[in-house]
Amino acid sequence: YINLAAVCRTKGAVSTAISYLNLGLAMNKNRQVKATLFSELAINYVELESYEKALSFIKLSNKENVLNEKSISFRNAVSLGLVQLKLGKLEEAESNLNLAVETATTIYGKNHREVCKIVVHLANVFHQKKDFKKALSTYQKALSLLIPSFKSKQLTDNPASVNFYPENTLKDVFDGKATVFSEMRDFENALQNYDVAFKVEDELRLTYLDQNSKVLHQQENRRRSEKCIETCYQLFVETRNNMWIEKGFLYAEKTKNIVVAEAKEKIIKSSKITGSNLFQQEKELLFKKAQLTKSIIVEQLKESNADIRLLANLTNQRAAIGTELQL
Repeated sequence: YINLAAVCRTKGAVSTAISYLNLGLAMNKNRQVKATLFSELAINYVELESYEKALSFIKLSNKENVLNEKSISFRNAVSLGLVQLKLGKLEEAESNLNLAVETATTIYGKNHREVCKIVVHLANVFHQKKDFKKALSTYQKALSLLIPSFKSKQLTDNPASVNFYPENTLKDVFDGKATVFSEMRDFENALQNYDVAFKVEDELRLTYLDQNSKVLHQQENRRRSEKCIETCYQLFVETRNNMWIEKGFLYAEKTKNIVVAEAKEKIIKSSKITGSNLFQQEKELLFKKAQLTKSIIVEQLKESNADIRLLANLTNQRAAIGTELQL
């Protein structure tokens, strides 16, 4: 039930996830398992923005965590920090999220995605505090954890797109940076980060298998496109340069193109063209390329323990697939 709930929450079916967790509670008397179930319920109620219920389940989880399992403690600290962030209790949120980073690092290591996700939440706290420089430096820290080869010298720096892989936290970083730059009225850097977020979203799109995920992807792209168009408008007002009007038009077209591409894919699947196998080959190669990029990043995360030969082999495989795609 816990595993089913996790899948449902990931797909956005939060109410269904809560139903599964309640079924788990009904059949279980072990206090430590209850601690996990209460912790998961808190996470789901944070998603629903039911903060009072989330706080009550955090308390219950901490009470039932008789073995002081760190994996439960850090999740509860994250949930508490997120509730405090939403309620505007920023100092308390920062304190709990810092505690969560420390605990998660001892459990998983500094480069684990769970640690990176909390670092992104911390950046959001600094953003809410209007400490834009600290927010951007924290986003840069998250980038360096997600992509070990990335060395940030300036707050405007971003990794090379060849290092992107299907990871939602990466997308959250670039969207977060774009929002901060917008509030700083640094609209050009805002657009650059929105553009990079689109590229990561393209990598993620290759991994979406069900229609619900694709719909959520389209909705998110539409929202990002709207922000880009608004940013282009602000730049036009400041510069009176028609280039920004044209760029805004291109963002509008980009959203339409994604919908058209999805429709085209459906037509191709139901047509005789698929007999040539060319479109299926392209899809498989794009998926392999994305997976190889992720494998390269995972190996790089091992730092001094990374297998140099394996890295070279993976990089060569990715280059070969790039050539196949061009052909």
